Amino acid sequence: MDIKIKKWLKQHHLIINNNHVMHTQMYIIYYIVMVFVFIKHVANCKKNINIITLHITSLYATFAEQILILNKVRYRKITTPYLNYQHYYLSNLKKMVHFNPTLEQFKNEVIDFIPLSNDDLDALEKHTQLKNLTLAQDKVLLLLPDINAYHVIRQKYIDNDDYDYHDDHHDDHHAIILTDYVYPLQAGDIINKSYFSETHQKIIHDEKYIVNADLQLEPLRKKLIDKDIVSLPFYNLKTPRDKIILHPFHLPDTQDPILAIMIVTQAIIDMIYYK
Repeated sequence: MDIKIKKWLKQHHLIINNNHVMHTQMYIIYYIVMVFVFIKHVANCKKNINIITLHITSLYATFAEQILILNKVRYRKITTPYLNYQHYYLSNLKKMVHFNPTLEQFKNEVIDFIPLSNDDLDALEKHTQLKNLTLAQDKVLLLLPDINAYHVIRQKYIDNDDYDYHDDHHDDHHAIILTDYVYPLQAGDIINKSYFSETHQKIIHDEKYIVNADLQLEPLRKKLIDKDIVSLPFYNLKTPRDKIILHPFHLPDTQDPILAIMIVTQAIIDMIYYK
């Protein structure tokens, strides 16, 4: 036995004879092993807890799900399709306007993300009260520099192995709920429609409708007819609602509502796991 160990044991009255020393050494080793096993068990318990529940009622939350998967975050998913399908009638026509996009409105092609400007990030940070959105955007663009929105919606993700991180058990703890559920529109709400200007290579927002007292839509202006303007399937509110909801109705105007949703999701992940 090492002289230093023997001396320490003797000072602490743990040494009587060789057999006692051997038992003491075995006890110390056993104690260290048990502590290690306990720490590992606690770490595994924490790892296996699904802190996040993702509640999907439209296509918007599927983009948040992509960020959860790329971060390898365990989560529980609840889907209530069409429960929150935002649609309203025009006041003087039978035409119905749908505020939540459908799969058919997205092209099956890869598009490079254009980072949100500092002004967009500042507005998003102020509205959501989340911090470090510039860092969150950097992480999103590192994980996903381009996107095929059509594939994301159809859940054709980058790697099939990523599905291993999706968990649907109902007996775990869920401290955070991410959802794209929004309440119905109210009289006086002004709805913006998004268009893409090919000349300026940016998204513009046009005040398109106002909700009247009968909860129908009154057009504020005719359709933009500029030749370089392309209609996009995104609508948001002139005065966005509060609370962190993964829907453009709850986000300020930005150059890309999908990227904004992903940035907010990443910021929440960072707040939970990397604070």
